[in-house]
Amino acid sequence: MSSSSDYYVSLLKLCCESQNQTQSKKLYCLILKTITHPETLLLNNLISTCSKLSNLAYAHRVFDHIPQSNLFSWNAILSIYSKLGRLSQMQQIFDLMPFRDGASWNLAISGYANYGSSTDAVGVYKLMLKDTAMNLNQITFLTMLILCSNC
Repeated sequence: MSSSSDYYVSLLKLCCESQNQTQSKKLYCLILKTITHPETLLLNNLISTCSKLSNLAYAHRVFDHIPQSNLFSWNAILSIYSKLGRLSQMQQIFDLMPFRDGASWNLAISGYANYGSSTDAVGVYKLMLKDTAMNLNQITFLTMLILCSNC
């Protein structure tokens, strides 16, 4: 990663920690204006910052411009839809993912569970078991236990 990318990643983390929407938007614009070909890692951090600050429009705009999205890119954009309860868009992103890991599955399950769609959460869980049980982890079990205790 280049030194300018390191610098911007550090600034993004500070914006996140301080929950500073205004500064994060200014930094977002500065990054896109000054770096002609930003690295995927920097763009992933930008999506993650937008997600943590619940800024869906900015996050999706960055995601759409990543030349080579990786698993972190997909999980970062999936996370914001899950967090905001945009379940149909979350499912669309999940369905488009070229590959998934435990975080991907947990984001989809918890998105449904947190917004009262327990049937869909269980459906994603069952699909995960069919796809591969390798993705099961403590977060999956905890989410499912909480979901079942609320039924």
